[in-house]
Amino acid sequence: MPAIEKRHFANFTILYFKVPESSSLIQEILDEFQNAQEFHEYSHKIGGRWENTYTPVSLVPSSKKLFHVAIKTVSAHFNRSTLVTHSVTGMKNVGFWFNHMPPGSRTGLHDHKKNAFMSGVFYLDVPKNSGNLFFQNKTQEELEIKSESGKMLLFPPSIKHRVSENKSSGNRISLAFNLHTLPLEI
Repeated sequence: MPAIEKRHFANFTILYFKVPESSSLIQEILDEFQNAQEFHEYSHKIGGRWENTYTPVSLVPSSKKLFHVAIKTVSAHFNRSTLVTHSVTGMKNVGFWFNHMPPGSRTGLHDHKKNAFMSGVFYLDVPKNSGNLFFQNKTQEELEIKSESGKMLLFPPSIKHRVSENKSSGNRISLAFNLHTLPLEI
């Protein structure tokens, strides 16, 4: 198990850690994501870019290794069995998605599916100054977590969060997901 840091914020527990030996896995996922471009589906545009990019798990099979790490971590820290839903379960575009943020883009304040047990993000390609993750409580106080390639964060889906502006000259790419318990409540 990796060394896990915990932060308590707004009555929530946020876990984050570097995924061991993630460099080769990152490259595998990025290659699979790029090769699957013709099969990408998108949610909605914000500031001229697609906010979420959905790709069938069969075309990014390396992502399952990351989901396994998240599932094991949640089990160890919260004593709950979870899964990441995706096309294998017959549900379309609900379990995971990629965020591709070119320079100048940001992600506004939002939360995730209320019926998920936990949400997560894994940073695939994060150039310096390409934006950090901010969690916000009800009084609008914020907790900033530095975004770094190879880092995974796990957090309650109901906590509001945003990503600051990508001020780098490169693209920032992450893989986000929701973890559900059984029976599924979607």
